[in-house]
Amino acid sequence: MIRCQHDIAEQAHDKKGLEAPRDLRRPLFRLGFDDLIAREGRRLARLRTPEQLRAAVARLGGELRREDAPRLTAWVEAQFGTAIARQAGLAVGPPRLTLAS
Repeated sequence: MIRCQHDIAEQAHDKKGLEAPRDLRRPLFRLGFDDLIAREGRRLARLRTPEQLRAAVARLGGELRREDAPRLTAWVEAQFGTAIARQAGLAVGPPRLTLAS
């Protein structure tokens, strides 16, 4: 009887049952920028509209490491231009004005 009470008390303090199950669709480790471009670069280069680009970046954003997000933004800006990157919802810097000398 003492053992049963001990087991009940142990189960009451066990936090394993309270943990939420891991979402199996999310990867354990996030990809780096180079790995992501190697895997998805061709598909991203074929996109034509800002809406398609927005959907692709949203889908891939969960797989990319946070520190590589600015590299993805810079790559999209170099491939498609600042205007399309801004329309796709990426955090592009303010417009730069240059004067001809």
